[in-house]
Amino acid sequence: MTTYFVQPKAKVLATSAGICLPYNSIFVWDSLKQKEGKDQLNEVKFSIQFKYLVGDGSEVNISMERPPNELFTAMRKRLETKLLKIKPTMKPNGGVDFNPIDEIIMEDNKATNIDVFMGPKTNYFIIDGTRYQVLKNKPGLRKLELDMVPIVGCPMIPFTEYFDYDHSIKINPLIHWFVSKKGTNVPKDFYFDRTNIQLQDWEYVEASEIFYPSFKHVGMSICCLVDLGPDTIQSAVSTRNNVVLDRPSQMLSDEIREPFCQDHLKAGHRILNFNILADLYLNLKVPQEDLYFSHCPKEFQISDYRYPLLLREIIGYDADLMCLQEVDNKFQSKYLMNYLDKAKYGAVFGIKGGKVNEGVVIGWKKNKYDLKQLENVLLVGLLELDKFPENKDVCDYLEKDQEIKEKFLSRPTVLLVALLECIGELDKFGKAKKVLVATTHLHFDPRHEHVKAMQCLLCWRYIERIRKDMGDEDISVIFAGDFNVTPEGGAVQLSLKGTTELDEECWNCTPSMGGAVFKISNKYKSLCEFPEYTNYTLAHNKKKDKIEGFAGTLDYIWGDSTVKVNRIANMPRHESVTKHGALPAKHSPSDHLPLLCEIDFYK
Repeated sequence: MTTYFVQPKAKVLATSAGICLPYNSIFVWDSLKQKEGKDQLNEVKFSIQFKYLVGDGSEVNISMERPPNELFTAMRKRLETKLLKIKPTMKPNGGVDFNPIDEIIMEDNKATNIDVFMGPKTNYFIIDGTRYQVLKNKPGLRKLELDMVPIVGCPMIPFTEYFDYDHSIKINPLIHWFVSKKGTNVPKDFYFDRTNIQLQDWEYVEASEIFYPSFKHVGMSICCLVDLGPDTIQSAVSTRNNVVLDRPSQMLSDEIREPFCQDHLKAGHRILNFNILADLYLNLKVPQEDLYFSHCPKEFQISDYRYPLLLREIIGYDADLMCLQEVDNKFQSKYLMNYLDKAKYGAVFGIKGGKVNEGVVIGWKKNKYDLKQLENVLLVGLLELDKFPENKDVCDYLEKDQEIKEKFLSRPTVLLVALLECIGELDKFGKAKKVLVATTHLHFDPRHEHVKAMQCLLCWRYIERIRKDMGDEDISVIFAGDFNVTPEGGAVQLSLKGTTELDEECWNCTPSMGGAVFKISNKYKSLCEFPEYTNYTLAHNKKKDKIEGFAGTLDYIWGDSTVKVNRIANMPRHESVTKHGALPAKHSPSDHLPLLCEIDFYK
């Protein structure tokens, strides 16, 4: 049998992909939302897919997306044109017989695609004498992607995007995994039998939501086949020339994790803070020598390589609470949130303001905490004095320099706060213990240390306001993030002392503004103390056209007086950090090191 294949438009995106369309079935969707442009509204379209039996022993997979209110006769003419391009001899009698059963739609008929296909009486179609069942709004994949580099021991997670389907239909997708030699293609039109799972030229491995390649798969391509159940289209996609790589020896995360996280923590709370380096800032289109991290080969900076390493690392710390910064929106929506959910974590994402497509995440083990309240605010919003009159002193100070004021107001910094209730742990009043967990990522520029100090001030005041609104409840505070300030900086000193000083070094950034005394209600302690550095980089300074290094502590986990530190994870050895020059590197997907500690709460 000869098979002709028409690639479904925008359906399966990969280097090698295929589908299995059941015989004698027409799949139709009337609410496919397809984004036509970055800043344009989504457009509703009508979509149709079926396998056409030509009549000479060949078959064609047909996929079309049309306006829902287009005349059916116009769509039918387009179909005829499509088929003629593939096999001109298909049209012996002046047209394709393509009509609902027991009805012939004439050319002057004004019925639309929706009228014809989605009507309650349209259950079958006749196509050139063959009866087809019409399957309406069934679960179907609009996209199937497998774009992460497969690495031994790291998760492979397919990204799926569905047509808008009838959600009264319960689906339980099964994902089947195969391996083969490098470059093996997925059959574009394959046969699928649930009683005997096979795929031509591929070796079956397992059925699982997430696949972890092993050492025996090194050098092989990976394929996943997604089965959505009866009366659906099966889709398959492979990595093709992206073969399984052996995981780098002596991963930096292993040096932290192995001595500290060997056992699950049965009592207390393990906390992780980690800036995971957003792909947004790497700009890998420029030559290697012009990259910001020019010391690191591009192949180890691309997101497809870093994402699986990050997923392995984040989950590997087995933290009860986690705060992440520089989380790409793409990463969280396609992989991270799904992976955390499968690992039994709850998680929330707060995106930065403006057009900055990255943000912060708070995650928690669902068997240890319940989410009770969530706050997601842009720091500039905390200067609205009708809502936050306590920040009038900040507004007054910013009036001293319009350039700094504009800089402050243009910052997209977000603060994410989650009120969690500990399951099975009581506070000093005998009630369920509660903890406020917050995270942020302050302004980056070392020329604006005073901006960071005021950003930190707004964060603390907002956290303390929430805490105060809870009344007499025994609520502990954890605030973690990338503060972009070394320990002597104003933001850190404010956190430690509960106030800034008039002679704080940060005020020297704009001497004409003078110093300022800003206060918060409490003093806080750095739970991981002050390591030698949490960021170790070699960066290309384009203005000076030279490579500059930085090593210093920028990341912190803060706690109030109710927090007792039991253990702090050791930082990796310096020779391990510098094994490939600096961070990021082949053995470490971020330019930051994670902070990890174990705590209890005083009663």
